[in-house]
Amino acid sequence: MKLSHSASKYMHEVREILVENDIFFWLDSGTLLGAIRDKSFIKWDNDIDLGAWEKDFIARCKNKYFLSLCSKKGFQVYLLDDKFIFEKHKIPINISLYKKKDNRAYRSLLTTNKKHLILFKIVCWMFSVNQYNKIVWPNYFCHVTLFKHFLLFTKRFIPKKKFLKNKLISLSVSIGCNYIVNDIEAKYFSNFTCYTFYGRKYYIPENTYEYLAFRYGSDWYIECKNWNTVKNDGAVRTEKL
Repeated sequence: MKLSHSASKYMHEVREILVENDIFFWLDSGTLLGAIRDKSFIKWDNDIDLGAWEKDFIARCKNKYFLSLCSKKGFQVYLLDDKFIFEKHKIPINISLYKKKDNRAYRSLLTTNKKHLILFKIVCWMFSVNQYNKIVWPNYFCHVTLFKHFLLFTKRFIPKKKFLKNKLISLSVSIGCNYIVNDIEAKYFSNFTCYTFYGRKYYIPENTYEYLAFRYGSDWYIECKNWNTVKNDGAVRTEKL
């Protein structure tokens, strides 16, 4: 589902949840690019991208109040190894969770655009979900959400989950999926400034233009519909397993 102006309402609701729980975050990736270049979501984008430090986020998102607030506002939420997902009316708001080591910020993920490999990605997703809330309105009657919860319920009865996940990832990579790392200089996430987007203030990296040039190239201000994350993102490197 492509984003419309109304998707900003859900983004603002997520903003309220994060601020109320004292979680620091910023506009990131395609949402940051759209905010600066287009002053809106990118026309063909289908999700919203935010960023946060994993250590700070995980410490706060596991309390019952946080999860109850998400459910109260109608968000289905999932904590994965590399991101936290808020989902409402089939619109995902993804918070990339960056680890910090020395002067680098990074996150690892499995990705593919090949339709015949989607099944492997779905099963890997199932084993990567570490926390989620019960099915909540308006997601209750969504067949996709029900299917996800069926998978997560089934996972409870599968032994050696971590071992199986690692084997599945290795198998997925061997048949064509990509296991990639977003590897970014931590300096980009050291200083932030406020930016008004759809009528609300959000943090963005202070060296915004330099960061966008690193991620999207020196011509980042020109629309590119054929963008490929694995091939074109300056932050991406392929991880060998």
